[in-house]
Amino acid sequence: MSRTAAHLQRKPGHSHGSFDLVHCRGVLMHVPDWQSALKELCRVVKLRGSLIVFENNSRSVEMKLIKLLSLVRKSQFETKITHGGIERWSIKNGEPFVVRAADHKSLQAEMETYGLKLIDKRATSIVGPANVPAGVRNHLIQLNGLYYRSRLPVYFGLGTIFMMRKTRSYLALLTSSGKDSDASSGTG
Repeated sequence: MSRTAAHLQRKPGHSHGSFDLVHCRGVLMHVPDWQSALKELCRVVKLRGSLIVFENNSRSVEMKLIKLLSLVRKSQFETKITHGGIERWSIKNGEPFVVRAADHKSLQAEMETYGLKLIDKRATSIVGPANVPAGVRNHLIQLNGLYYRSRLPVYFGLGTIFMMRKTRSYLALLTSSGKDSDASSGTG
């Protein structure tokens, strides 16, 4: 697990509502307890602040192709279908390692639970450049740029940006839900 992913799984000590903008690109997909990490990201966003999350899409064309290939080729990964999406587990440097393609509905619902509202959602790529031969990579990057600019449906794309705005404070959410064990510091 990366240092950043491990850091998200514990409270870094920032007060509720500390940041105007929180950006998370391709990190949650490697965090086994993504819901706790996402809760922490949401907690530190200021009221009317923004959270930008980039994650892979479990319904993308690329994920469908990976599923088909796994039927005919033995994989080095253990694949699990979860509430959070499609998880592919392996061992890296002696440690469990996960790569998750997110279930968009679950991810968005989780952010909304913590007082964030969807402002925009865009597909960023149709295929990941790391998964193609080097000679094709530059053309694929150009294709991905065209896909992003054309604002084609998110459903087909591999990468997706969620642009969220905090509309309810974290402490108000805790108060309205009757929870107060996490409300130990700051305002938000």
